Amino acid sequence: MLSIYMTKKVPNDTTIDEVCSRHPYLILRSHTDCHRYYNCSGGVGRSIECSYPFLFSDETLQCENYTKVSCGTRYEPKWACEYSGMTCMRAHCIPCSVSFPPCRGLNDGFQSWPGRTHYPHYVVCKNERTIDKGLCPVDATWNSQGFPYKGRCVHRYALPTDYNPNGALPSCNGTSDGNYQYPDRPCDAYYKCECGVASAVKCPNNTVFDTVKKTCEIGGTCVT
Repeated sequence: MLSIYMTKKVPNDTTIDEVCSRHPYLILRSHTDCHRYYNCSGGVGRSIECSYPFLFSDETLQCENYTKVSCGTRYEPKWACEYSGMTCMRAHCIPCSVSFPPCRGLNDGFQSWPGRTHYPHYVVCKNERTIDKGLCPVDATWNSQGFPYKGRCVHRYALPTDYNPNGALPSCNGTSDGNYQYPDRPCDAYYKCECGVASAVKCPNNTVFDTVKKTCEIGGTCVT
């Protein structure tokens, strides 16, 4: 294998069979793609792709976690859909991008699913790779759908309306400090304005938001 690299006669998909006929036990990397390699087992060259997010290691001659591989000038895929094994070529397949969000160009951590910013879908990125994805759950206390916001899932009553149109937390810009009724949920919760920042507050069980006292009270009066 060393002689092949030294002469720079690096095999490709077209010439690999010729190389394998002379080196039937050879395993070597693709010259162009960091996630592919060639296996000459039996004297027949096969191009093999690592599974996402693994890459082929020159040192161990097998697929390794991307953190253990240096690709150099070879193409380094970071999105699952950049692996051909994740792409279905049949006519009625669901596109890979529908199931696997890209993290290329995004910061590490929890955030909205790219292309679905106003939906409950989230993605967790690391090193521009997707390490987790999912749907924010319904908040049991508030009985309200969750959405990604500031690195976590929050119910829609804690989601600012000026950040996401599906949110229900009004803006406190220009509003005096104090407790206020939600327009569509006036009696079992309220939002608090403090220094222009809004926050959601759920009334304890057996209490309601008293619209005169502006607090949660047992037997309070909630005028809608």
